[in-house]
Amino acid sequence: MDYFEQEIVPRLGVHARYVGPLRQPDLCRLVGSSAVALVTPMWEEPFGLVIVEALATGTPVAAFDIGGVSEVIAGIPGAVTVTAGDVVALAHAAARLAATGAHEPLTRVWTRRATVRQHSLARRHREVERVLAHIAQPVPARRVPAVSW
Repeated sequence: MDYFEQEIVPRLGVHARYVGPLRQPDLCRLVGSSAVALVTPMWEEPFGLVIVEALATGTPVAAFDIGGVSEVIAGIPGAVTVTAGDVVALAHAAARLAATGAHEPLTRVWTRRATVRQHSLARRHREVERVLAHIAQPVPARRVPAVSW
């Protein structure tokens, strides 16, 4: 028996539906039609691309606050962090986000716009160029005072 059948299937529950591996367009449709994405790293996640990918579809994100997660979602509507490992707080945050999305459909539009503005490839490119331009500046020569013995 493989790992999936032995360890995952028994934990899925009666309402879970395993869809298997998906190609990118199908995965985008699935994530984009979800009420909320749960992001649950238990390690010091440095960036969390899955967060940006979910938010870019307009899908709200409830995430454990660990590593760089809070920095990634800072200022983006429809994104909430809770203490890492607190599954009860995560469930409450997810329920609030799902309810907000159901009652205020424009939240998904604002979430996507803020995410694209903050995490687009063009912005990343500009930021990298800015940093590289800064570090490429010549360092002025320092005059070392003469020492007399």
